[in-house]
Amino acid sequence: SVIELGKMILQETGKNPVTHYGA
Repeated sequence: SVIELGKMILQETGKNPVTHYGA
């Protein structure tokens, strides 16, 4: 799910998913 994907990215980057996607 999108929430789980966001959590994974959060753990990997330590930042907000929005920052990772550059949205």
